Amino acid sequence: MKPTIYCTALAEGSFQEWYFAYKQYKRTTSASEKEQILSSLGCTTKPWLLSKYLNMTINPTSGILKQDGARAFKAVAENPIGFEIAFDFLQTNIKEIAEYFGDGFSTLTHMIKSITTYMSKDYHKEQLERFRDKARKIGFEISGYGN
Repeated sequence: MKPTIYCTALAEGSFQEWYFAYKQYKRTTSASEKEQILSSLGCTTKPWLLSKYLNMTINPTSGILKQDGARAFKAVAENPIGFEIAFDFLQTNIKEIAEYFGDGFSTLTHMIKSITTYMSKDYHKEQLERFRDKARKIGFEISGYGN
């Protein structure tokens, strides 16, 4: 029940509750607790907080561990309010994301899979095709997305 309670509290709460959960993420030494909190931070209904959270994933001084970046991104991307924000973030910052994570693009691949949850319109296909072209310019091949 903990994930449901966390997510509901952050969806209904303000910046204070969100920031409290973020501080708990930084304090806890439990890997499972970190995962639950990371997922819950993406439950907020405040678009500006979702954007802030995404920016934190590529900021080494934010306290979000590099290995947790894809999980944090997924939490925002799977939020009905956040998936467009996540896709915009990915398109705008693809080069920085690829350079920051530098893990053979594994993290970037997970991020791309996360954004497709709510992408069901024709214009989403066009957006993905433009994104694929942009990704190719930095040497990243997206397979299965309109190739």
